Amino acid sequence: MPHFDFFIDIDGVLYDGNLPIEGGPETIRFIRSIGGQILLVTNTTRMSVRRVEEQLATFG
Repeated sequence: MPHFDFFIDIDGVLYDGNLPIEGGPETIRFIRSIGGQILLVTNTTRMSVRRVEEQLATFG
């Protein structure tokens, strides 16, 4: 079973609508830089998984 150090909600935490929330991308980069394992979660039904992945990729 995978181990995750952080469970982070996407909508309203990393982005709001089509805009990244200030500090979100930097926080993800920091957690990764210290070796933290992240599981991104959401309950959105507005977008497909692929679309969510594409949107996150545009935020860096």
